Formats: sequence, C-alpha cells, structure tokens
Amino acid sequence: MKNVFFTKLITTYSIIIFSILFWVFFSYYFTNQSNAQKKLLEANTTTFSQVVDKNEVYLKFAIGISNAILKNSAARDYALSSSASYYPSLTRLVYESNTISSGLSWMNADIAIHKLNDDTVIFRQTSESLDTLLNDLNISPAVYEAAIITLSKSTRKFNMILVTDSKFIYITKNSYGNKEKLILMVIADLSSVIGNSGEAGLQFNIQKNGDSFLDLRTKPTFKIEEKELLLSANQGIKIRKEQSGVALNATSELADFSYIGRFVTSARKDDLFALAYIIVMFLVAFFISFIIIAFFSKWLYRPIESLIQTFMTLDINNAKDIRVKNEIEYMAKQVVSLRENYSELSRSLVNNREDIVNKLIYDIFMGTRNAEDIYTTIGTVDLEWLDEGVFVAIIEIPLQHAELEKVLQIEKIIKTEVERIAKQTGILLSSTRLGLIIQGDDIQPILNCMNSVVVLIDTAFSIRLTAGISNQCENMQAIKNGYSCAEVLLEKRYFMETRNVYIEKDLEDIKTNFVLYPIDVEYKIVTAVEKNRQEEAVSIMNYIFDEYISQTISSENWMLIILALINTLNRCAHKAGLSEITRSNEFILLELKICGSTEELRSKALDVLQGIFYEMEHSSDIKINAMRDRFIQFIDDNFKRDISLLDISEYLNLTPNYTSTLFKAIVGENFKDFLSKYRFDRAVDILKTKPSIKLSDLSEAVGISNVGTLLRIFKRYAGMTPGQYVDMGK
Repeated sequence: MKNVFFTKLITTYSIIIFSILFWVFFSYYFTNQSNAQKKLLEANTTTFSQVVDKNEVYLKFAIGISNAILKNSAARDYALSSSASYYPSLTRLVYESNTISSGLSWMNADIAIHKLNDDTVIFRQTSESLDTLLNDLNISPAVYEAAIITLSKSTRKFNMILVTDSKFIYITKNSYGNKEKLILMVIADLSSVIGNSGEAGLQFNIQKNGDSFLDLRTKPTFKIEEKELLLSANQGIKIRKEQSGVALNATSELADFSYIGRFVTSARKDDLFALAYIIVMFLVAFFISFIIIAFFSKWLYRPIESLIQTFMTLDINNAKDIRVKNEIEYMAKQVVSLRENYSELSRSLVNNREDIVNKLIYDIFMGTRNAEDIYTTIGTVDLEWLDEGVFVAIIEIPLQHAELEKVLQIEKIIKTEVERIAKQTGILLSSTRLGLIIQGDDIQPILNCMNSVVVLIDTAFSIRLTAGISNQCENMQAIKNGYSCAEVLLEKRYFMETRNVYIEKDLEDIKTNFVLYPIDVEYKIVTAVEKNRQEEAVSIMNYIFDEYISQTISSENWMLIILALINTLNRCAHKAGLSEITRSNEFILLELKICGSTEELRSKALDVLQGIFYEMEHSSDIKINAMRDRFIQFIDDNFKRDISLLDISEYLNLTPNYTSTLFKAIVGENFKDFLSKYRFDRAVDILKTKPSIKLSDLSEAVGISNVGTLLRIFKRYAGMTPGQYVDMGK
C-alpha cells in the first residue's frame, strides 16, 4: 500500500513538474523570438528611413545647386556665347560652377555642364569632350540623346534620374533665349545611394516610378512588383510582411522613383538550433527535478510551489534585464551617431559660410554681382553692417616676404587688431595683398590702428607693410569705388611723401609737391623698373640728367637735386618690392653728396639703379624656385587622391585663375598636364618593381579614378599600354 502511494505521488509530481517546465521553457522561447523579430523589424525600418532621408537630402542639395549654377549669369553667357566669347565665358563658368558646387563636397559628387550642339563638357574644373565623359559613364550617345528628349516631356520640371551599374546621375536643363540650352548633370557613385545595411541583411534599391527615371543597369537587382501590395504603412514607409521576410517601399518626393527594401526576418538554422537548445535544457531540468522529487518526496509538498515560482521569477527578471540592456545599447549607439552627424554638419556649415563670405567680398570689390543678390546674401551671413558706412583698406606685403605661413599669420594679426576698434571682414586678394572692409564713421581711429599694426608687424616679422585707406563708403554700392581708391593710393604712393599708411587726402601731394623734373618722367622710370626693363630705365635716367638736372644745377639747389634723386630711386626700389635700399637712405645720401660733378652724380645714380635690377633678379629667382618647390611638394604629397587646381589654390590661399597663371609661368606647363605626366612617371616606377600589378590597383596607387584614364595617359606619354610597356622592358 505504501509503495502504491509513493508511486502515485512520484507520478503526480512528475506530471506537475513536466507541465510547469514545459510552459516556462517554451513560453520563454516564443516570447524571446517574437521580441527579436519585432526589434529586427524596427531596426531595419529605421535604417531604411535614414537611408531614404539621406538620399532625399542629397537630391534636394543637387537640385538647389543645379538651379543656382544654371541661373548664374556665367551660365547664361556661356549658353549664348559666340565663337569670340566662347572661351572667356567657358573659363568664367568653370570658376563660378566650382565655387557654387563646393557645397556638394560632402556628397562626393561631380558637376558636368553640357551646352547643346557642342561636343565640349565642363567637368571637374576643366573641359573635355562629351564622348569621353559618356564613355567613362558607360552611357551610349544614343541613350544620352534619348534622355535629353525625355527631359522636355518630364513632369518633374525638366528633371530626370539616370542610373547605370556604377553611377547615380541627376539631370536637368535650362533654356536661354529660344533654342540655346544647357544640360547639367550631378554625378555620384551608385554605391553611395544603394548598399546593403541593417541588422539582418537589409537589401536597398531604387526602381522606376515614372517616365523621368531611366534605368540602364545590366547587373541583376531585386524588384518589388506592383502586384505585391503593401499592407501597412509607418511614417511614409509602406510595409508588407512575407513568408520569408519583409518588403519596404517609400516614394521619392523629388524624382520619379521609389526606394525599396527587403530583408529576411527569420534564419531557419538559427531557429532550429535555439529550439534544440531549449529542448535539451528542458529535459535536463526535468531529469534533475525528477531526481529531487524521488529523493525528497516527503518534503516536496510545500517546497515544490516556491521552487517553481523562484525559478520562474529569476528567469523572467533575467529576460527583462537582457531587453533593458539591449535597449540601452541601442539608444547609446543612436546618441553617438547623432553627435557625429551634428559635428560633421557643423563643420560643413562653417566651411560653407567662409566660402560664401569670401566670394561675396570679392564680388563686392570687383562689382561682379548685382545689388539685389548681394543684399539677399548679406542677410544670411550677418553682414548687414556693410550698408551702414564703412572704409576700404588694402594692405600690401613686400613680395620677397610673401611666404604663405607668414602671410596667414599677418592676416590673422591684422584682423584681430582691427577687430578691437570696429567690425571688419576681408579676404586675401593675392599672396601680397589683403583687402579689408571696416565699419566706422571716423577715419582717424582706423588710421591710428593701421599705423600701430605696421609697427607691430615690422617688430615681429621685420616686414614693412604699406596700406591705403579710402574715404567713408556710405553704402554698399560705394564699396567698389572705395576699393578702387585704395588701389590708386598704393599705385601712386611713390609720388607722395613716404609713409606707411595713405589716405585719400594724401593724393593732394601729387598736385602740390614741387619737383625738379616732371612727375610723368619719374612715373616712366618707375614703370620701367616694375616691368624689369633695365635699358629703358637707364635711358630715362640719362634723359633726366641731360634735359633737367644739367640745366638747373647750381650750388643753391645741389642738395635739392640729390634729395629728388633719392626719392626717385626709393620709389623704384619700392616698386621692385625691395626695402633694403629704402632703409639705407643715409648711406645713399652720403655717397651722392660727396660727388663733385654732374657726371659723377650721374654715374653714382646709375650704379644704384643697376643695383636695384640686380636685387630684383636675385630675389625673383629665389621666389620662383621656392614657389616651384611648393607646387611640386603639394603634388607629391597629394597625387594619390583626386586633386584639382582648386585644391592647390586653396592650399596657397590664391584665386584659381591666378594660381593657374602662376603655375604655368613657373613650371612651364598647365596644372592638369603636369599632374598627368607626374602620375605617369609614378606609374612607371611602380611597374618597374611590380610588373604583374593589376591595372585597377595601379590606377588607385597613382590617384587615377579609372583604368580607361590610365590607358589614355600611357598612350599619350609612352605610345603604348602598361602591359606593352612591361613586355618591352622584359
């Protein structure tokens, strides 16, 4: 009887333990799987939404910058240009488009501008043939012509999207007059738009949603057919659950295509493994429980309930702890991502604002932008005070001291000192001139500040600055005239009393100063020195002695003649960019005073003049060699990446046009040709040590974007392909 009771007791408790453990383990399993699938759906939906938002922002930037370029006066001039004005308008459009499209740098996109009925395309700060560009993009001319025709029928205001296996291209156009049109393309890598992401292999793609989308991809891609209706929507994203996964869809607001995504919500192998693990653990737990029941059956009446409750409580709490931990980790990742995006956006905004301000100040100085556009722009960069009464100052740095690092330091010091007395803004006009706009009603505080700055720079760098300050410009339209006045002051300072800072009132000195020989004669000799015409300068000096000094010489005006000659020679030295002769006035005066005759005075004056030419030539050679070294060093440090004339001009803090002229004058060829030859030489060096290197790796190693360009460069400089070059070496 006792054994029967014990057997029933064991059986009863076994059934109870089995039932409880079964529901505990399998409820935990299905709850955990459900939460994991829900979290996966939320994560991939969020990722899909972020990719869609990023691409919509990209399109918005591309559309805005495209419109800005096409509505620019440079684009109109290029579209309507004749054969005579074609190249000047093309050059200007290259510069203007580079400046405006700098806002696309964060998207790694390029701008291409094509004038209809013209086989030339403006691309990457230069021009090339349309066929070359289309070949690089793997687009046939017939397809391109069909796309242009489609633009006219587009419901997207003459916009369309063209997609190849490697490129995502936004195309738009604009008309000027009746027939002339410009086609503009914003070209980006397709990989920056489409890519695999998400926690469970989210596949991302785009597909046609209207006539203004042309898909030229040859590689197979997944699609979502129209018959696959999506059943639910979340924040503009349509979601449809499938047997093996989830499909996502979002329609672009800016173009005729849809964003689509698809991911698998369950991995069957993982599910089977998890289920097998749960079953094993269940059997182990049941076996242990059975042993406990068999061994402690008489004490199991009360403990069994508390034991099960304790086990369930611990397990549930552990599951909650895991979920909380995962949620905290997810939130932390989102916070870090937001911080990184905010920092990157802040840097882009600061750099973009500096570019806008520099371009604005340059256009105001040159008078190349209409007033309405200027007034619109100054409100966005907090420069409304430019229309409230300002002074224009141009500060000149002697050329032999114009090293870039020193120039940037001097610019910073000058702006800091001026900022102490008034608001200011300005740009480096060249490596030797700084232009400033200073707010104020009285010129005297600005004059005092400039004199203090000259002393400060002379003390710190042994560089003597010269500045010209205009009268007050009452409004923004007068700033251009103020800039011209400051330039005139610097040009004519040699005909005024020698000082460091000149104002408009000093121009009266030219009219009132008494001279022994006409000012225009002195101007001719100063100009000859500036243009490095030694024979002409010597001839004019002899003319001065023959026609004026010999006719007026006497013991009474002997000293006056010597002082006049010293002033003329000093002005010649200043024009040549030399300060050493100016600083030895007393020595020159002593040498000229001891001259006993007119001919001896003539001989000594000619010696000083020839000394100026000697110093000019010596100083010029040093500067040319130093600048050439800087050009070569920049290319050597950066040729492995995609660099342009704009990059080296920003590095030197010069305008692109001035940099181009300077580069060709010093190096002997234009920047693009020199860079191509330099990359060819480096590629040859690599082939000598690695003859079996792949062409794609060789292109990347020397900074060339594709193999086709590498082959063209080898054909140009070696007359053969890289493979033929290696075979010839063998």
